[in-house]
Amino acid sequence: MKLSAFPDISLPLLVAFITLVFMTGGGARWDILSLAILRPAAIGMVGYALYRYGWPTSGSVAISSGALAAIAGIGLVQLIPLPPQVWGSLPGRDEMRTISAIMGMEQLWRPMTLSPARTINSVASLSVPLAIILWLPKIERQNRPKVLLAIAIIATLSMIAGMLQILMGQSSPFYFYENSNRDSATGLFSNRNHHSVFLATLVPFAFVFIRQSVQNTTNHWYRAAALIFLTLLILMIPATGSRAGVAIGLLAFGASVWLTRDLWGRLGMHRSANPQIARAWAVAMLFIVVTVVSTLAIAVYNGRITSVERFYTEGYGSEIRIQQLPYIYQMTKDFFPFGVGLGAFELAYYKFEPEKSIGSPYMNHVHNDWLQIVVEMGGLGLIVLAFIIYMYTKFIAELFKRWNSCTEDAFLMTAALISITSLGLASIFDYPIRVPSIMAWAAILVVIMIDPKGWLGPSPMKGRRR
Repeated sequence: MKLSAFPDISLPLLVAFITLVFMTGGGARWDILSLAILRPAAIGMVGYALYRYGWPTSGSVAISSGALAAIAGIGLVQLIPLPPQVWGSLPGRDEMRTISAIMGMEQLWRPMTLSPARTINSVASLSVPLAIILWLPKIERQNRPKVLLAIAIIATLSMIAGMLQILMGQSSPFYFYENSNRDSATGLFSNRNHHSVFLATLVPFAFVFIRQSVQNTTNHWYRAAALIFLTLLILMIPATGSRAGVAIGLLAFGASVWLTRDLWGRLGMHRSANPQIARAWAVAMLFIVVTVVSTLAIAVYNGRITSVERFYTEGYGSEIRIQQLPYIYQMTKDFFPFGVGLGAFELAYYKFEPEKSIGSPYMNHVHNDWLQIVVEMGGLGLIVLAFIIYMYTKFIAELFKRWNSCTEDAFLMTAALISITSLGLASIFDYPIRVPSIMAWAAILVVIMIDPKGWLGPSPMKGRRR
């Protein structure tokens, strides 16, 4: 029987997959047990997409999916065993070559990567964004708003989980990962920074939802939901205790206010014709604000959100990620131009870790995604960075072409670009893109930039200029 004879399950399958990603892929560690569920599901989604739709052959979707496949290919090449003479001639292997000779193991064939298991994990991790990029463009445009709705619901559940975490303390069952910041609101993530950055990237979309609701003068509940969602984001981002999240959130908030500046005068004009409805959503929003503020106040009073103290008791320069940069730079030079292997940074860093930092919080990532790409991929990493810059400038150029039309597409593309920029800035001081759930969200943002039509549904003010 042909596939066309079956009902189209693309949308529910994709939404179910995105939900699974956020429920099982909220951490960047390679040994999280839930990855045993996520990895096969993601690889299965990629396989089914290729079987059903084939590999994309044109446009930015083909370029983006091809780039992910190329990075995976680099990882696979790093796994190929090399003859002893070739392996021993690679930069950064001097001490390992000496030790191998002492142990009588100099004739072993070894791969280029210093950690084959972690390189395999890194290659497999790319199946998540690849599945999104292969599936999402195939979703009918009238169904695309449901994908954004699913993300908004997942974010709301994450914020609720965060409130429960700080209310119940470090023993809360709502911390879903063994290695979590248990003094913070990590939500569906294991790290407060990743949770807060994810929420910050949703701020532009909350503003776009509000803009859409103001234009639609009949759906007052949608406006109420959009305002409540934005209010939750504003309250919960600082509650995570992440300074990076607050900084990114402020930038996203300012850019979003500018994006929707033409609508704030109309927000009060489009009041509900039904006073009861207007009062109902106003009371609902007030209830949400009071509930969240009260929760945070109780948690702070009881000492259950000690991470707030980080804003004024710790200097950013005192953090280990700043102190270790010279050693990471030296490691990059020593292993250039081939790198240490995808995902192999932590094990390679042991060679360069200063004695004074032993026993302090370990460095499982560089805390700079851009630098880690070069550390692990060497010269090819520079090509990857150049490609990312190329795609980013291409998105900006496409946005400029659409901006004067003042369409919903232009506003949505701007929101997506603000979110992508926010992720890029956060990646200077952290590693959010290495979290599977944020990988999925970043892939969704890329698809929105490639094809922005239909994501907000039919515009109630189509063709109306600002």
